[in-house]
Amino acid sequence: MRQGERYILAGSEKGEVGIWDWKGNNCREVLNLSECVMTLAFDAVKLKGAAAGPGSAITIFQVAKSAITSLRTIKLPSDGVSTYALLRA
Repeated sequence: MRQGERYILAGSEKGEVGIWDWKGNNCREVLNLSECVMTLAFDAVKLKGAAAGPGSAITIFQVAKSAITSLRTIKLPSDGVSTYALLRA
């Protein structure tokens, strides 16, 4: 990924979070999760995001120049994350 270029971050029912090149329509990086992605949030300043599906896990990830990597998984007490927001302190 190059600074100043545009990308699309997308989650899929296959459990993938992918970064797509805006101009070339090419998938640059993929992070495989254990369940389908139902909600996705991203902080473009810190290059960190979160993805969740029908289960009780929220996966926190980071986008770097050459990869998208999982940083950690947060387990919630009940299944079914439908929406959330990233908050800065």
